[in-house]
Amino acid sequence: MSFKPTQKLSVVRTLSTGERVPVGTLAQNRQGVFFQYDGANIHRQSIQYRPFTYA
Repeated sequence: MSFKPTQKLSVVRTLSTGERVPVGTLAQNRQGVFFQYDGANIHRQSIQYRPFTYA
């Protein structure tokens, strides 16, 4: 079995004001794909996080 590094992708949301807000990180390894919300921005009241309605 050879080592395969985890692949990561930063997820950013661009607001109507043009501000880019980090949402979280997608990571993929041999076990599957995982998402972790960005802890610094998850509690911002001006942004609603609805993962199944993102377009």
